[in-house]
Amino acid sequence: MIINAFKELCPFQLGIYSYTSFISNLEAIQNIIKDYPLWEANYNNDPCNLPSNFFTNRIGHQYIETGAISGISGKVDVNSFTQDVLLKTVATPGTWINENNKWLYKHEDETYTKDSWEFINGKWYLFDAKGWMIYDWKKDGCNWYYFGDCNDGAMKIGWCYDKKSCKWYYFNEEGVMQTGCVKIDSKWYHLDNNGAMETGWIKDDGKDYCFYSNGEMIHDVCVYGYSFDSNGVAVK
Repeated sequence: MIINAFKELCPFQLGIYSYTSFISNLEAIQNIIKDYPLWEANYNNDPCNLPSNFFTNRIGHQYIETGAISGISGKVDVNSFTQDVLLKTVATPGTWINENNKWLYKHEDETYTKDSWEFINGKWYLFDAKGWMIYDWKKDGCNWYYFGDCNDGAMKIGWCYDKKSCKWYYFNEEGVMQTGCVKIDSKWYHLDNNGAMETGWIKDDGKDYCFYSNGEMIHDVCVYGYSFDSNGVAVK
């Protein structure tokens, strides 16, 4: 059953979205889902005025599909929610378990996070198919991520120093390693094809650039016998 599969794979609260006329089709499983949060669609243009049904926790009413919202062109769906929509948005707390210097994350319902990401105490972690926490470097699709050492595992964002390579790398807000020219806090940097921050002289598209030891691109200054323009191009 899809509900059981969801509970095994995800620690978040499952909710039900349904149009009023379809709810009768769910009566066969009402004992299983009756206490789940219900977001009900019924375009009667009368917020929270709905017929009763077997659900005990109706948290939202989508009451019009031709609504108008300031700043949005065209007609839109408009909803009314109760405060209960916010009460179960936090993942079920769990416990870190160490086995043979590898880490698992066990929830209160005895399930483990497997083959997926999970947001734990303000940080993202990635777990393999057996539930082991992933660490070090990991390629997911076309993107590279860095999770620190075996006792860390948190996805890195921003600048991060890799002790193995003794190099600096930069990861965006989604944790994806960046390459090429990137602008960070109004300053330009150059990251090589492996993501490592470059310093000193580099040639790009036939033009010479130079970067300070902290990685910042030199520009709008005369130094080292060169004139650097606003784009960082060096001219003798």
